[in-house]
Amino acid sequence: MGNQVGGAFVVYYNNQEIYHSCFRLSNHASVYLAELTAISTALDYVAVNNISQANIISDARSVLLALENPNNLEPHTVALKHKLVNLSGKIQLYWIKAHVGFAGNEKADEYAKQATTQQSIDIATSINIHVVKNLIKRELMVNWQHRWDSSTKGRSVYSLFPKVSTNRVQGDFFLNQLITGHGALAIYQQRFFGKTANCRCGHPIEDIHHIIYVCPLWDSIREKFFPRNFQSVKRELLLFNSISKTGLKEIMCNKLQTPLQELEDEGDVLGGGLVPLWLGRHGCPVSAARFLGVLGGVAVVAWLISFACLSACRYTY
Repeated sequence: MGNQVGGAFVVYYNNQEIYHSCFRLSNHASVYLAELTAISTALDYVAVNNISQANIISDARSVLLALENPNNLEPHTVALKHKLVNLSGKIQLYWIKAHVGFAGNEKADEYAKQATTQQSIDIATSINIHVVKNLIKRELMVNWQHRWDSSTKGRSVYSLFPKVSTNRVQGDFFLNQLITGHGALAIYQQRFFGKTANCRCGHPIEDIHHIIYVCPLWDSIREKFFPRNFQSVKRELLLFNSISKTGLKEIMCNKLQTPLQELEDEGDVLGGGLVPLWLGRHGCPVSAARFLGVLGGVAVVAWLISFACLSACRYTY
């Protein structure tokens, strides 16, 4: 509860509670360790009171599976295995589902919550490598979230993904430009390369909103892939809907098919005349210079293969 960790066990005899014990653990202790410690302290009670037969019932399935696994060498788990082996009485471990009305289980949870409110720590636990990793990861995520919330950069992405996550990867070349506002958009080209921010349709600013919602150049694509009320649909819903997402990718792909005059302005000219090349599964342009580089690489590979064949022929005469 909060940053404090507690554990407890309850002893029942003839369906009556006869004893309970609750304890607070170190704040860095995991839920797994708290459950494991509860079983361990219950075994101590069995040993001290010379109980010859006891059934230990727990909802900590992960702990019970770890005890059953001979390859689990986690130090606290191994210590509990030794304690079980060294007890003289007959001990049986059972798993029950949590929070389904078992009186003993509900009582143990209640006492464990009470233990978290205690001022002092009853059982100080050592930090193992797994706990250290989790603490570092948690601290990194907190710092990352704070930096992401307070940053003035990447606000276009922030509007879509306000919460940081290590499980989210968006790797689409076309959609990423509409998520970040970087790339082929004229407003970005003006900011970093001093080009005009005008859209080819004549609008003075070509930004994300203009590309998705306004530009008449892409009306036919919107009509084909977007819902009728797309003007009132948020950007994130269009970006992550399978149908409208296809339309957005088609818009960006068509936008990247740069007019020939723009390529000439970039100096991508061969022998005084432009060589337009259309390669790739999206039909997007590849410059002549890049194509010649690829062609040169292919020629080198072909020469090496020819050389290898000639060498092989030479040695087979």
